[in-house]
Amino acid sequence: MRMWNFSHQSSYPSCRWWTDLGLKEKLSFARERLMENYFCSIGIAPDPHFSRCREKLTQVCCLISTIDDIYDEYGTFEELHMFTTAVERWEVTAAYDLPQYMQSCYLVLLNTVEQMCHELQREKGFGALPFLKKAWADLCRAFLMEAKWCQEKCMPTFEDYMGNAWMSVSVHVMLAHAVLFMDVDMTEKEFEHLRQYPPVIRYSATIFRLLNDLVVPSFHIPYACQGIQFVEREGWDTPSAIACYMNENSATEEAARRHIKGLINETWSAMSQEITASSLPVRITATAANVARLGHCLYQHGDGHSKPGKEFKYRVRSLLMEPIIPAKRSAAAEHILLRAE
Repeated sequence: MRMWNFSHQSSYPSCRWWTDLGLKEKLSFARERLMENYFCSIGIAPDPHFSRCREKLTQVCCLISTIDDIYDEYGTFEELHMFTTAVERWEVTAAYDLPQYMQSCYLVLLNTVEQMCHELQREKGFGALPFLKKAWADLCRAFLMEAKWCQEKCMPTFEDYMGNAWMSVSVHVMLAHAVLFMDVDMTEKEFEHLRQYPPVIRYSATIFRLLNDLVVPSFHIPYACQGIQFVEREGWDTPSAIACYMNENSATEEAARRHIKGLINETWSAMSQEITASSLPVRITATAANVARLGHCLYQHGDGHSKPGKEFKYRVRSLLMEPIIPAKRSAAAEHILLRAE
């Protein structure tokens, strides 16, 4: 008998949702990463009964990828400032102040998030919109800061970079939506604590960001190390943890990568201690740890999200497309099972 993975069939609603949006045609410069985003949702909420949560997370990750491409690849700084202001306002009328290509994405963001909030209000009597609006506005402000650095060709200090980077990696947005659709029982005090991004969320986001930065190709690092001299290369990419550390410490790229790997280990230790001591529900802290683990999977063999290689494609295929064939039990195992019955 063949058993198909439950995750494969539960991805269909997300496929229909993405196709119906038509953003692929309207924003041709944006990445289409539906399968990769669904893979991420499985890593964050792997339990079979969280299929609805995975559906919502896939939608959220698709929106994050599209908005990230607007900030990174297409929009002018003035346009990005306008988009950030519109997200902070969170009003349909704010779309009229945006360029045509931004209007579609902005309205899809509002409609998708408000539909989720409507479902939560109807089912639980819970008003989640202020919580989610804050998460998206914080994300766009972090994206805008990165765009500002690029426009000004500014290399921030390592501390300044990490203070923004844990937010721009969007983990807080993914966790905010995940928690709401996991049926986690929280007190008002716990929910308010979550709104302030407690350490367990920051640690998870920091690990995810540092793992992402480790796969940045050398030619995307704005400064090239030549002894202790740093020479600006042609073009300018978004700063990374590696570039900031090299610039601030006159370090080689190899030394910077060693430092980043050490920070990942230290942050894992800090997060493990925080999870043990945290007053938040176990489901929330476990999900935060899942996101950090997902980072290791996603970036183990390069950038599995933006430029998936053969290793990552094999993982996606084996998880979502290939049947799970139960192994034949040994005679000893059959005997134990019979005795247990």
